[in-house]
Amino acid sequence: EKTGQIVPTKMEFCVFVGTRRKKTGQIVPTKIEFSVFVGTRREKTGQIVPTKMEFPVFVGIRREILLIESFEEEKTPMNTTLQQLIKRRSELNDLIQDVETRLNKLKYKGNPEFHVRVDTCNNQLYVCTPEAYSDRKYIGLDKHDAAEQIVNYDYLVKVRKYADNELKLIERLILYYEKNTPEDYYSTLCKGRQDLIIPIRQTDEQFRDEWSSQPYVPKSFDEEDDSEFYTSRNERVRSKSEILIGDALARNNVPYKYECPLYLKGLGTIHPDFTTLNVMRRKVYYWEHLGRMDDEEYAKKNIRRINFYQKNGIMIGDQLILTLETGATPLDVRLLDQIIKHYLLD
Repeated sequence: EKTGQIVPTKMEFCVFVGTRRKKTGQIVPTKIEFSVFVGTRREKTGQIVPTKMEFPVFVGIRREILLIESFEEEKTPMNTTLQQLIKRRSELNDLIQDVETRLNKLKYKGNPEFHVRVDTCNNQLYVCTPEAYSDRKYIGLDKHDAAEQIVNYDYLVKVRKYADNELKLIERLILYYEKNTPEDYYSTLCKGRQDLIIPIRQTDEQFRDEWSSQPYVPKSFDEEDDSEFYTSRNERVRSKSEILIGDALARNNVPYKYECPLYLKGLGTIHPDFTTLNVMRRKVYYWEHLGRMDDEEYAKKNIRRINFYQKNGIMIGDQLILTLETGATPLDVRLLDQIIKHYLLD
């Protein structure tokens, strides 16, 4: 705090990798407790495989604030961290503007010689000096408005001070991330050099391509089903609403898999309508469209299904996206882009 010196701080975190279930072939996350992954090449096949490295990683932080608290389920990409910092900077600028507006509206403009002391036991207010709190003067009910002015002024000044300090720190962090993002460094290398390097972490494009290329067996269509619903990717789906969702995902360049199998404990293997990927967050979302919620049996069946999602840790609003419609209330197409932006692009 005194020197502002950069000091090393140990960063404890875990990483999730995929393993394949023997029965269903489904890729499921497996927690690996270690510091970092690097790649090695198999001698026979040439395949790149992850290798566990037993050593800590250190990053520089300033003593006044802990920049990285912990890594829980996944390692946050640096570009996502940068976006969060930019978002926080915008929030702080708005907050400071609100503080200035409120300060300008106050009649009281500050006097460091006087403070308001609140006696919570007797619910009474007193005016005193910072040096002599015991030498206080009672504030009557007729002067409570003046006391409120003083208290609010002191509060707003403190809020502005904290916001200014945090904003200065965030500006330095944004400058650091913009110049020192590892993914950006890899992308600056020529193609020939990139081909020779095993990156410490996949780029967004590499991660997206690998996820999209993982094979899966979708749910089959019944022979009696003669419906003809196709998305813009010429992919057969089961309803007009699913065409709209699939096309909205494709339009926003969001990778997805239609009816990719998912194993839920207690229910077995199901096929979510759309398994989608937020590339920047490296996070999978399951999108279920419930199109006949005015059908009582259909509603009961799908409520049970949703409950099993949540029993397996896939919570609504976290990893589970739901859209609903009935015969009288069709899917609101205007909401699709908003839903996609909220869950899959930010």
